[in-house]
Amino acid sequence: MVESGQVQLGNHTWSHPDITRIGLDAVADQIRRNGDFLRTTYGVDGTPYFRPPYCLAQLRNIINSHGLHTVTLADVFS
Repeated sequence: MVESGQVQLGNHTWSHPDITRIGLDAVADQIRRNGDFLRTTYGVDGTPYFRPPYCLAQLRNIINSHGLHTVTLADVFS
C-alpha cells in the first residue's frame, strides 16, 4: 500500500519518549532510528511528516534537520 501511494507513513520516533524531556542528541537519534526502520521495512523514511509523541517549539530545528517539515497530529478512523 505504501508503494502504490495508498498510505503515507510519517516518523513518530523510535520508542515514543517524551521528547521534551530528553536531550537534543537523543531526539535526533529517535528520529534517525525510526527513519532507518521505515526505510528498511517500507522503502520510505516518513518525510516530510512527523508526529511527535510530545513537542516543544525549540525542538523544531532538530526535527527540521531530518527533513521532517510537516508536523501532524494523529487521527484514527474506525
